[in-house]
Order: sequence, then C-alpha cells, then structure tokens
Amino acid sequence: MPGLTAENATQMLETVAGLVADASALLDPAIVVLDADDAHVGRLVTLVQSVVDEVAPGPRVVASELGEDGPLIGAVLMAETVAYEGGFGP
Repeated sequence: MPGLTAENATQMLETVAGLVADASALLDPAIVVLDADDAHVGRLVTLVQSVVDEVAPGPRVVASELGEDGPLIGAVLMAETVAYEGGFGP
C-alpha cells in the first residue's frame, strides 16, 4: 500500500470511508470506532460519518480513545470471547 501523500490523501480517505460504509451496511453496528494518526483522524471521522450516513444511516462514527494499546486490548477481548465460547470450530 502506498504511503499517504498530499496527492493521494483524499482518494485514500474516500476509499476507507466507502469500505467502512459498506461494512456498516452489512453488519449494522451501533458505533464505528476508527483509529488513525492524530493528524488525519478528525478528517477521517468526519468523512466516514458523512459516507455512512448516505449508505447505511444509523451508526455513529467516533475516534478511538484507547491509544496505541487499542489493537492489543481488542485481541485480548476477542481471545477471551473465543475461550469462553469454545473456539471457532464446528
């Protein structure tokens, strides 16, 4: 994936917004949490919220407040759920 430059920033943000909106239409979440570099997260949240409102109104789009530990916290919570429910197998 190419790096974020001034030339492709808008296109990449619109692509991400479209993907999140499509996933929201399919999964019907109450909230969509985004994590991005501080320099881009505000613009990303605003753009994604506007696209989601057009494609699948309902979910609220917010910036993550977990910081750098967010992915680790999510992985631990998922592991706890899988362990409790007995795994992914049939």
